[in-house]
Amino acid sequence: FICCGEEMAALRIPYGAPVEAPAISREIEEIYYDRWDNVPETMPDEDITIYAVGHRMNGTVTFLCEGETLEVVRAVEGMPVRCPEAPAREGYVFEGWKGLPETFPGGEIEVEAVYTPNIYKLTYSVKGQNYKTVEYPCGAAIEAIDAPTVKKRSFVAWSGLPSVMPPHDLRCEGLYVTQNTFLLSYRIDGEPYAEAVLEPGTKIQSPTPPAKDGYVFSG
Repeated sequence: FICCGEEMAALRIPYGAPVEAPAISREIEEIYYDRWDNVPETMPDEDITIYAVGHRMNGTVTFLCEGETLEVVRAVEGMPVRCPEAPAREGYVFEGWKGLPETFPGGEIEVEAVYTPNIYKLTYSVKGQNYKTVEYPCGAAIEAIDAPTVKKRSFVAWSGLPSVMPPHDLRCEGLYVTQNTFLLSYRIDGEPYAEAVLEPGTKIQSPTPPAKDGYVFSG
């Protein structure tokens, strides 16, 4: 089996046995080789040489993911386009390439990766008991629900409630204060990280900050 003057495989096949050609998908300069010419069904009673069939690539397909170029693939008019592997996104399922034709029409085209968000559960809790559960797609904006009334206490916030739904189920506890307590909130990059309800004069024990690549925690 010869491709562009280079031997790709040399098989010993008995006379009359089926001929199974090796898979081929190669780009050499401007030519794309994808099949073998005149492969017999069974082996004849003599040695044979089989050559790869090439097609001149006459255009490009740009594969985009979240607006960024993932790969630019050269293609042959009238033939299927070789697609790269789409990157995994936490909390999402890859559905396909938007705008990808069955066969390449020629010229230069762009296609976009399409992802579907997974659905996750947000559970609101009051005094350790489930109060309400709401489902959100990953990345969707979260609208906080109204908290229930607790006798002799004032509602302050839902502990750890982010602005958008993360790629996992979430549980948020309702924080309430009395006249003699106050809420201390810790935030990282604008998002809530931890809260504590404290009385005046209580010694503050700050939580351990998470690691952040490329940064050193300073306080």
